[in-house]
Amino acid sequence: ARNMAGKEDVWVYGYIVGGDLSSSKASFKGPFSSRTNIVISSKSSTTDRNACMSVQLSTGDIRNALNLVDHPENQGKTVFLRGNICSSYYGIPGVQSLTEYSFR
Repeated sequence: ARNMAGKEDVWVYGYIVGGDLSSSKASFKGPFSSRTNIVISSKSSTTDRNACMSVQLSTGDIRNALNLVDHPENQGKTVFLRGNICSSYYGIPGVQSLTEYSFR
């Protein structure tokens, strides 16, 4: 998805591998403290933030359903996300302005 920056209203998918993003790190082990973001990757075993995409969870139903603070059981699940691709959210390519999601 790195070459997809600027694309809007597209579906991406990956494994939810972690959260608690900052400009320099991400957490891959709970308990998690941030409801505002998660990271997804093409491999469920990823622990390298540079192999991930960041996902912004805006206030609302999608955040309530996907965040790892309230739903640690989501870690490791495959999720499909519909939103806008940005070149950098917390320093790695990301997905923002989510409008839909579904678990596989």
